[in-house]
Amino acid sequence: MIAGFITGLFVFGGIVVFFYLVLKVKVLDWYATAGSDINGTITSFLGYFSIDPASALGIRLTNNINTRFTALSSDIDLFVADYVPKFSVVIGAMFGGVALILNTIAGRIGGRFNKIDEIT
Repeated sequence: MIAGFITGLFVFGGIVVFFYLVLKVKVLDWYATAGSDINGTITSFLGYFSIDPASALGIRLTNNINTRFTALSSDIDLFVADYVPKFSVVIGAMFGGVALILNTIAGRIGGRFNKIDEIT
C-alpha cells in the first residue's frame, strides 16, 4: 500500500512538472501564432487535448479561460503564470490518483500471491 502511494506521488510530480513546462511553452507559442488572439489560442489548447469546443467541457474551459484572461488585463504572461500551474496540478492529480489506486491494488494482489507461496 505504501509503495502504491509513493508511486502515485512520483507520477503526480512528474506529470505536473511535464505539463507545466510543455504547456507554458505551447500556450505562448499558440498565442504568438494566433496573432495575439486568445480565441485562437483556446482553439489550439482544446485541440491539443482533443476536446470538442462545442462540448460542455469545451464551452466551460473556453469561458473559464476568457474570464481569467480578461481578469488579468489580457496579459498572456500573467495568464500563463496563473493558469498553467493550476491546470498542470489538476492533470497531475488525475493521473497520480489513478496510479495510486492501480499500484495499491497491484501491491495487494502481489502480497496475497506472496503469502500463498509462503504457505505452500
